[in-house]
Amino acid sequence: QVPDRKFRDSWKQESSSVVEDMTKARVIHMDRIRVYRNAELAKEDIKFQRAIEADSAVEKAAIINKKQTLRNLPATFDLSGASDTTELDALWPSELPERADD
Repeated sequence: QVPDRKFRDSWKQESSSVVEDMTKARVIHMDRIRVYRNAELAKEDIKFQRAIEADSAVEKAAIINKKQTLRNLPATFDLSGASDTTELDALWPSELPERADD
């Protein structure tokens, strides 16, 4: 089985085969999650500015909560259950939009 190329930086040679270093693969995947998370945070910044302009305390509070959830993703989203990169790639936070194929 050929490992997923999305995680090629996690490949290592053992004997005559290529294996996946799951520790490195998890770092790679979390970096992808951070890219999407950062884009969502930027969108929320715009919404927050609009809520300030509208002087909407309810909207501001909702946005503050959502932004905190997004900020916490790297610390709270568990990638440890994946035993290979196929399972790892399937793990994606519900708080983020679906991703394009990387």
